[in-house]
Formats: sequence, C-alpha cells, structure tokens
Amino acid sequence: MADRWAEWLLFKRFGGEANTETARLQMKLLTQVRDTVLDFAYLKPEETVLDVGCGDGLMGFGALERSAPSGRTIFLDISDDLLQRCREIARDTQMIDLRSFVRAAADWLPLRDESVDLVTTRSVLIFVEDKDTALSEFRRVLRPKGRVARFETVFVPEFRHQNLIWPGFGPAELGQSEIEPVRDLIDRLIAHHGKFSRSTASMTAFGHKDWFFALDRVGFAAITATLSVSLGRLPPVTWDNILKASLNPRYRP
Repeated sequence: MADRWAEWLLFKRFGGEANTETARLQMKLLTQVRDTVLDFAYLKPEETVLDVGCGDGLMGFGALERSAPSGRTIFLDISDDLLQRCREIARDTQMIDLRSFVRAAADWLPLRDESVDLVTTRSVLIFVEDKDTALSEFRRVLRPKGRVARFETVFVPEFRHQNLIWPGFGPAELGQSEIEPVRDLIDRLIAHHGKFSRSTASMTAFGHKDWFFALDRVGFAAITATLSVSLGRLPPVTWDNILKASLNPRYRP
C-alpha cells in the first residue's frame, strides 16, 4: 500500500497481525472509546456528523448507526487509501448515499460555514501542530448549538517516567528472559524516551488543562471533559511482533 498512513493504521500498528490477542484487545478498547465519545455527543437522527481524521471509519460508521435513517456522516482524512477503505465499507453496508468522503487535514476544512451539527475525532489533534487553528475550523463549520465530541491521549506529567519503551511495550510486557540479551539497548531507549522535549513534540505539548484553555480561546462554551487513566499489562508480545510494529507515522519525538 503506497499510503504510509493507511499502511500503519491497517497493518503496522498491530505488527502486521490483526488477529493477535493484543490486536483484538486494542480494537476492543478503541470501540469502547468510540462508544464513550458518541455517548457524549447526544447525536440526533437527522444530524450531520463530520468525522475528522476518520481512518478506517470506526467513529464515523458508529455515528451513522446512531443517526440512521436520516442522518449523514462526512468522512474526512488526509489519506486517500483510508477514504477508499471507508468507501468499500460503505458499499458493503449498502448505505453509500448517507456518506460523503473528503480528503483534507484537520486544520483546513473545505466545508461551508455552519454546515454540520457534530464534529468528532479520536486521537487526531494530538498530531496537529496548530491545534488552535484546527479547533477554530471545527467551530466555523458547526451550526448554532453544534457540538464537538472527541477523544485525545493527553500528556500527564505524573506518568512521564514510567518504564516504557513506547506505549504498551515495556520490560514487564516482554518478559525478563527475553530482555537480558538486549538489556543495555532497552535501558538506553528508556533513558532517551525520558528526554523527549515537550516544546517540540505535538503529542506531549498538551495536557488536559491545555485543551480547556485552547477550546476557550477559540470560542467554545459549556466544555465538559473526562480524564481516564488506566494502568495494566497487555498480553505478552513477541520480538517478531515488536519488530514489525511501528509508532504512528506522524509521531515526532
């Protein structure tokens, strides 16, 4: 697949194996996140939803199910391949007429002012450098009394120095016997991870308080947020799976 973003989302984030226990657990968690976000949206059947950074459509198709039969969903992403994937799913469900597909970035929306009722995202703005511009665009395209419902991973200082190689993969998950041959390398990776600069990483430049300030700056009102912190261990992963997996291609340490 030529599109590196689609290649990562559909394959590489799971290490190329979407049927592993770890991949199934991740998809279960993502579905729970999707449902929580849409619960907060209070979506009505006749409303139009803009799914920014739609990926393979998990959020957008969930919204469409809730707004059927008269609601519409606009799938928007920077990836042509992911939009094509959404089109294929739409054809399979025989509801293609209720969907639109737009290629664009989150901080420039080629939509008319006041044209949608709900903007929804999941882990999208975390990769956008100019978050205020993106949020301003969200507000511009929303009709009066429109809403934004979104989920983002946020920077939580208290958990900055956890012993993780990258989110989800740490020494405890790998198993002590598998670590020893590369113990020095892992220690250096952890040390390097702890030196990532907040000022240069879009993923760690915003915490939950920063989102409140940003939303207020661009004119949103009645802001409600829920901070959820989960600690636990994923199922065991193999070195082969780790070597095939990769971080999000827009992650910039």
